[in-house]
Order: sequence, then structure tokens, then C-alpha cells
Amino acid sequence: MIFILLILFVLLIPFKLRVYAEKFDKFGFKINFTALWNLVRFSYTDKGIPVLRISWWTIPLEESKKKAVEKVPGEKPGERKPEKKLPFAFDYEEGLRLFRKHYRRGLRILRKIFQIFQLSGYFDSTYSFGNPAWDGISYGYLSPFIQIMTGKNFKTNLFPKFGSTDLYFIGKTDITVKTIIWSMVYFFGRSFRDLWALKKEIFNGKDRRHSKKDR
Repeated sequence: MIFILLILFVLLIPFKLRVYAEKFDKFGFKINFTALWNLVRFSYTDKGIPVLRISWWTIPLEESKKKAVEKVPGEKPGERKPEKKLPFAFDYEEGLRLFRKHYRRGLRILRKIFQIFQLSGYFDSTYSFGNPAWDGISYGYLSPFIQIMTGKNFKTNLFPKFGSTDLYFIGKTDITVKTIIWSMVYFFGRSFRDLWALKKEIFNGKDRRHSKKDR
């Protein structure tokens, strides 16, 4: 009986997630998560350290940058070479193929998200693929998504920049989600097939493509 009550308590825990992000010259974001009637709080920004607060107890989840860097044997301070970062590459043809293949599946998932969860906020953006024709075609595909997202508590403003010759994205969004754990379980239960198909196509397919290139 105690375990049943505990499970019910966990499933009915209310929580609130607020995400704010913007992309102009630089990318910035703010994430705030609260649960158990604000007894548990998590906050993270692009300019700060992720912090978890449980009642009055504060737990920084990342060491401060002001702390000394670990010393490497045989290396003098300040001589460590920066690690090489791999260049970011995005396969637009592959991304377009996945988008067209899973277009209806994505619409179903998004519709269920807005039906099950209490979402509020806005999404405001302009973009360009560097080609007016591509901008027009993409807007035709994105229009159903915009219609699903736009409602009483959520406003969507997404327009392509026709005539632009540069690939760019400028926008900002502020999304607040109010729900309980049971809603998450219910959503994954209803969307399991679609989510599993996406996971299998994107991640497993990606692994297979990399393994073929490495051979």
C-alpha cells in the first residue's frame, strides 16, 4: 500500500519548466525548472553555472572557472595547448530527407504535445536558406506546425526572409510548461511508436553512416 501511494505521489508531482532562448549575433538561453511546489529548483544560463536548490540547500553542479586548472605532470602552468575542436558539419540533404520522411509523424507528435501539456509563451523568428525558392517551399512545410503551435496561450511568428542570399536564423522564444509526471508518461505512451521510429532513424542510421565512412 505504501509503494502504491508513493508511486501515485511521484506521478502527481507538479513541475514547471521555463525555457528562454534567443539567437541574434550570439546564442543565449535561460532554463528554470521548479517542482514540488518550488521546493526543488534548477536554474541554468549561458553565462552562469547550473545550480540545483532543494529547499534552502544550494548545490552548484559545475566547478567555478576561477578555480585552479589541474596540473599535468611535466607541464608548466599556462603551457597547456587548447584542444582541437572538430568543425561542425550539417548534411542539408540528409536533414531534408529526414524531414520529408517524418513530416506527418512530427505533426502528430507536436499536436499531442500541445494537447497534453499546458504550454504558454511565444516563438518569434525570421530565417533564410539563402534561396527565395527554398524559403517559400520551407514555409509551406512549416505552416501546419505554426497552426498547431499558435493558440490562446502560445503565439507563433515565423517568416522566411525572401530574397536573402545568406543562410541565417534570427529569433527568440519563451516557453513555459506546467504539467505533472503522469502527463509525461501518458505522452510517451501515446507517442512511443513515433518517437521510437525517429530515434531509430536518426541515431541508429547516423551510427551506420559513420561506421561505413570509417571503413
